[in-house]
Amino acid sequence: MFWWGHFFSATLHLQGDHLEKHREVIEKNMSRLLDQNCFIGIGSTPWEYHYGKDNYAPLSSEHLSHIRHCEFLKLSQKYELNNWQKVPHDVLQFYELLMGVLED
Repeated sequence: MFWWGHFFSATLHLQGDHLEKHREVIEKNMSRLLDQNCFIGIGSTPWEYHYGKDNYAPLSSEHLSHIRHCEFLKLSQKYELNNWQKVPHDVLQFYELLMGVLED
């Protein structure tokens, strides 16, 4: 996503059947996402993408309970505009990391 004048971001958004299908394996593999500059959506709606403290938080092991009980799950990385040349490479690396987390 490109939020004009603010930042780029890459987000995995799971909800409903797709979240239920992957929730257990995400819990199991969550440690792979720690220390990877990953954010977790903690807001009340899945349709907000700002990185305010009420919407995204740096992912930590303390979010395991949130993952277990949330109605929607958003895992995201934020990329600053001044590094726009690296965004394609960094986004690809993040999605490869996420695909590894989703594997059983």
